[in-house]
Amino acid sequence: MLVVYIFILQTMVDKNSFIAQLEKLLLHLKNSKLEYLKASDKINSPQLKRQFNLIATERNKFFQEILSLIQSFNISNDDLIIGRFNYDQLLISSIHEINSSPIKKCIKSDEILLEIYSKIKKIKGESKIFSDQKDKIEKSLLKNLDISNILSGVKKS
Repeated sequence: MLVVYIFILQTMVDKNSFIAQLEKLLLHLKNSKLEYLKASDKINSPQLKRQFNLIATERNKFFQEILSLIQSFNISNDDLIIGRFNYDQLLISSIHEINSSPIKKCIKSDEILLEIYSKIKKIKGESKIFSDQKDKIEKSLLKNLDISNILSGVKKS
C-alpha cells in the first residue's frame, strides 16, 4: 500500500513539474517571438528580416502546440502564468539585456529555450513534439551565432 501511495505521489509531482516547465516554456516562447520580431525591425538586411520574421512565426506555432498540450491537462487559460502580465520579469529582462544587440537577445532567448527543453526531457523522456521543436531552435541558434560573428567582424573593420 505504501509503495502504491509513493508511486501516485511521485506521478503527481512529475506531472506538476512537467506542467510548470510547460508554462515556463510558453512564457519563453512568447518572449522569443517578440525578440525575433524586434530583431527583424532593427536589422537592415531584407534576407535577415525575412528569416527573423519566419522564426518569430515558428515560435508562435510552437507556443500554440504547447498551449494545446497544457489544455489537454484540463488547465484553463486563466490559470496560466502567461495570461498575467509580469512586471518584475519585464523589468529584469530589460535591465539585464539593455545593451545587447537584437541578434544577441535572440541567441540568449534560444539558449534559455534549449535549457527548458532539456529539463522537460529529464522529466518526461523523449517526445517527438519537443525534440522537433528543440532541433529547429538549435538550428536557429547556430545560424544566429554565425550571423553574430559575421556582424561582429564587420563592426571591427
